[in-house]
Amino acid sequence: MTSAAAMSKAFTSSLRNRSIDASRQPFRWAIAGYGDVVQRRVAPAILAGENVVLAGIWGRTLARASETAVRFGTVATDAIAPLCDSIDALYVATPVSSHMELATLAAGAGCHVLIEKPLSAGLGQVSPLAQLARSKSLCIGVAYYRRLLPAVRWLGEEIRSGRFGRSRSALVQFSMPYTPSPNDPMVWRYDRMIAGGGVLADAGSHRLDILSILFGPPVSLIARFLDVTAGGCERAAQVSLAWQDGLVAQLDVAWRAHHQDRLEIEFESAGLVLDPLDGGTAQISWRDGRTDWLELPGSPNLHEPLVRDFELAVRNQHAPACDLSGGILVDRMLAAAAISNSTGSAVRLDMNA
Repeated sequence: MTSAAAMSKAFTSSLRNRSIDASRQPFRWAIAGYGDVVQRRVAPAILAGENVVLAGIWGRTLARASETAVRFGTVATDAIAPLCDSIDALYVATPVSSHMELATLAAGAGCHVLIEKPLSAGLGQVSPLAQLARSKSLCIGVAYYRRLLPAVRWLGEEIRSGRFGRSRSALVQFSMPYTPSPNDPMVWRYDRMIAGGGVLADAGSHRLDILSILFGPPVSLIARFLDVTAGGCERAAQVSLAWQDGLVAQLDVAWRAHHQDRLEIEFESAGLVLDPLDGGTAQISWRDGRTDWLELPGSPNLHEPLVRDFELAVRNQHAPACDLSGGILVDRMLAAAAISNSTGSAVRLDMNA
């Protein structure tokens, strides 16, 4: 089996045939899906770019796709193949269970693909897409947009520089209200077969990705799922992750009544807090009693830097901020968490398998 590291290198070196020259023609996007993330984030992010065209909205329910298309000044279709023949990239923003089906169809037509997170509902589904990406020299990205937050990028640079000393522990806490009625269009998130998981896959995947890019892949985890729905989705999850150097991180994510989104890291020389994570305010509490504050605000639309990064990756023939291998790493952690919850035991992680 090809390792994640080798896969990433192969993708980076093979992006040749489908590059786009921004000075000669517009970048042609289409979106698969018409849900909340498309309405609030994805379509506005695409349309905010220069020399960019939103060529269409695909959906299995044509009437709903048409409503979204009219809102954003484009056309709707329920036929994916003809749409992919006329675009450069497809943004897949459907429920998780259909991510690989649509992404593989688009890649088969020669389209670059940016996929909402998590990548898939099962690790075995990714191989055909990876093979197409290599054979057709395509750019495949996964929408872990928090990698591009200025505060997260700054923090990664500081950790690599050694400014704060060795990382000792991390705590990630997330909660938000989510109690959909049976008729809510987003109630599919309660069905594991469609959503690929509960709150851990939905919101926790972003936090697992941040921990992995800050500290590298963990070597083991133990997880506990709580308040599981009839569809098999947990409304709360507690995950403890361990690294080779002794670092331990606690992740607590839940659909609860109150809002919380906090990252706290203890280093040898300082403690650091991002609260809220997306807010861009970093509090650094030094061991000698000093406190520093740093303001690094992100974009009002967190998907816009992600979309622009992907366009540049295609145009300049390099890997996007989160390529396919990055999405696979998070999927492996999610799969390990599900196994750990079932067995009640820690699970070793081999991220290079």
